[in-house]
Amino acid sequence: MMSKEQFASAGDAAPARERRNAILDAGLAMFMRYGFNRVTMDDIAQAAGISRPALYRDFRNKADIYAALAERMLDRAAAAAEVVLTGPAPLGERLVRAIEVGILDHLAEISASPHGAEILERKEELTGDIVAGWRERMTTALARAIGVEARARRLDLARRGFSERALAESILDSLEGAKHRSSDPAEWRAATARLVTLALLALD
Repeated sequence: MMSKEQFASAGDAAPARERRNAILDAGLAMFMRYGFNRVTMDDIAQAAGISRPALYRDFRNKADIYAALAERMLDRAAAAAEVVLTGPAPLGERLVRAIEVGILDHLAEISASPHGAEILERKEELTGDIVAGWRERMTTALARAIGVEARARRLDLARRGFSERALAESILDSLEGAKHRSSDPAEWRAATARLVTLALLALD
């Protein structure tokens, strides 16, 4: 049986999550509308409908809010990609769609903001470990799907000088290069289709 303190803590969990999500939603809206540099903690508190002291109970500063936003977005993105990759569609379609829901859709939305470039510039500074975790999760999911396909076709990738993980890493590495070469989401999607086509050649 739970103590009174444990019961109260369990009851407070949902409101605490709701408050945190409200803060993150407000932070995202403020960053997209005004940019990271101009937004203050007061702005976010007001947009979230809470007091400034209440905001500071959850986050020390707006950099913490940015990092938490990135973690939430990338966690949801990776989860969506994992679902796509276990679906019934042909592998090529799944790989393309997984990359779209796994990152490109979110990047395109941020890039469309007047302050998209400024927001994305903060990524390496504030979310290095979070991005690394997302990258590992995406690599594992892509590699697993490629491996299942290779085994279904009775292909020995190692004999061809490949591995499922190497193919997954190559797709993500090359996509990163495409993002650096162009800020156009349409080009990112075109590059994704080309990269997946190349990866599929290893399975022919």
